[in-house]
Amino acid sequence: MSLFQGWQDSPSTGAYQAHEVMEVFQQAVAKTIWLPYAKRISISSGQSVTVPIRGSLSEPSSTSALNESISIPLDKLTITAKTISMTERGRGVMVSKKGMNRSPIDLLAEHRTALSEQMGLDMDTVLKAGFTAGQLKYVGTGAASYNLATNGTAGAAALSNANFYHIRKMRDLAYRTYFMPKLDSGSFAFVCSTASLRGIMDDPEFLEINKFGDSSKFSSNLAGKISDVEIFEDNHSLSDSKGTNSDVGEGVFIAKDAVFYGVLQEPSIHYDATHDHGRFVSLAWYGDWGCGTSTDSANAGLARLIHYTSS
Repeated sequence: MSLFQGWQDSPSTGAYQAHEVMEVFQQAVAKTIWLPYAKRISISSGQSVTVPIRGSLSEPSSTSALNESISIPLDKLTITAKTISMTERGRGVMVSKKGMNRSPIDLLAEHRTALSEQMGLDMDTVLKAGFTAGQLKYVGTGAASYNLATNGTAGAAALSNANFYHIRKMRDLAYRTYFMPKLDSGSFAFVCSTASLRGIMDDPEFLEINKFGDSSKFSSNLAGKISDVEIFEDNHSLSDSKGTNSDVGEGVFIAKDAVFYGVLQEPSIHYDATHDHGRFVSLAWYGDWGCGTSTDSANAGLARLIHYTSS
């Protein structure tokens, strides 16, 4: 019996039990692209949450050697704050008892699954907006040339999809120039649209280094790896029509703690069996949450994202 077949024995309105809510949430999360890279923050009340962001200490420019006449020099660690606003989100469907009684399949379970999938897509789209809000805008102006803007606005029109050259260049910028920390997996991630991924996968250098890859090690969305950059495909929230000729895809290079998401009400399934004396049951997913970049800075040691895009 599905979780929803026993609705007659449940209260006529409300949320499903905690284990049922978690199952629906896990089903949605399992199919999201962006959520695994967002850092969760739980809050108990309020319309927003303020997150303290730690800066970094620069490497000493002179020797740190001491003697009895030299005191230990003191550096200053900068702590900034980022405010993330909460927003209610939700959609619903309605099923008739007549349809449930006469259907050879479990209609409520099918509607729940469809709602779970929709909820995951919506979460991805909202999170994508956070991940593309970084200040570093990288534009492929050619197969082996680029423009990098640091003010949050792309500085040129794209003429090239991502490829082996651009992935390596973004990786070197992230690690060497901006000192971005790697994810807990020990790698960076590049999430890209289908057109952007096609530019990478059609590159002979990418094909050469991935032809002997063990596909069993890859998740369903992991297309391959270049150095310490794992490449994933997004098929709905990123644009496939950027650039001068509207044929360049979009992507985001992701380091650790790039985006935070605050949760006031966990996205979950709610139901109401009181319509027309019980002849109809409505199901809806609902949540109250928000997301935002961990920093609005493009400075080394603070930046966590590189957005592959176009003006």
